[in-house]
Amino acid sequence: MSQRELQEKIAGAKRVRKMAYIGLAIGVAAFFAGVLLQFPLLFIMGYTVFIVCTGIGSFITILNWQYKKSLKAQMEKREKPPAESICPRCGMEVDKNEKYCPKCGKKIPTRKR
Repeated sequence: MSQRELQEKIAGAKRVRKMAYIGLAIGVAAFFAGVLLQFPLLFIMGYTVFIVCTGIGSFITILNWQYKKSLKAQMEKREKPPAESICPRCGMEVDKNEKYCPKCGKKIPTRKR
């Protein structure tokens, strides 16, 4: 998934989460209106909207967190400078001044420039 797609998903998740919070506020208002007016149907509807919107808000928050985590990993991957050389045996990144791998001890082949 590209960085642009992840940013669009994050923006979409924020919109849905905002709508869930608005629904949450409406549910709470209907719940208390039902209690104060002693109108059971309004009470039940408000409670149901409150519970549903809480679940949606939580789910979207988790999705948003996953998208941000994925985006951060992609950005870190792109920002990482290329290794000077890589050990052919163990794959560890080795500094250009090293002649041997510090992990496995294999001699690092030098590049002729």
